[in-house]
Amino acid sequence: MSELLWETLQFDGEDAQRFLQGQVSQDLDQDRSKGAWTLLLNADGTIVTSAWIRGHEQFWELLVPMELADAAETRLRRFLLRVDCVITRKNEAVDPPLRTNDERIEVGKPWSKEFFLNLAPHVYGAAFVAESVSFTKGCFTGQELVGRMDARGASMPWRFVRVKGPSIDEANELLRSLGPTGPQGITSVVATTEGFSGLGIVHRTFFASEAQARTSSVLVEEIS
Repeated sequence: MSELLWETLQFDGEDAQRFLQGQVSQDLDQDRSKGAWTLLLNADGTIVTSAWIRGHEQFWELLVPMELADAAETRLRRFLLRVDCVITRKNEAVDPPLRTNDERIEVGKPWSKEFFLNLAPHVYGAAFVAESVSFTKGCFTGQELVGRMDARGASMPWRFVRVKGPSIDEANELLRSLGPTGPQGITSVVATTEGFSGLGIVHRTFFASEAQARTSSVLVEEIS
């Protein structure tokens, strides 16, 4: 059972909340003392990282996957202009919402390997978007394109899936069997008594074909 590694970005200063409100997808005008999932997006609406944001009386903190802490900090500092907000980075996290790789794969939560693919939030399903994005808070970086996708009910070309089977190689071949060249394939795995359980990406044509029916040893389920 592998532990998930987190880092913390702490935000101090009178403008800390105002600055973050314009940078993350969650609405910080609500009570966030217990924490909430949020997204840090690029200007084109693709994901830099998912994060856990928590408000304290004197400061805010953003818990991010360790592998994406550099990218998250760089992205945030790019917009840190003429505001009373100081970012401090800590290579630890207190009370993170997920603790192990087994746990996150079981609940179907994307992590750093999935976010390295630079995909849009809607790829990871409606539930992922609903718990992470506010469409009523107003503008934040990446909001325009994500809001447009949601309003139009866009059908994403890539789909996030849960995969189980005896062979990772067989599952990879299956996931890559349809669609154009792209990010499809296994992204995260944990060992099980039957073989493996994991997460991955397929092209949307996968579910309109008989690809799944051609193999009885690999189970592929879209995470919606």
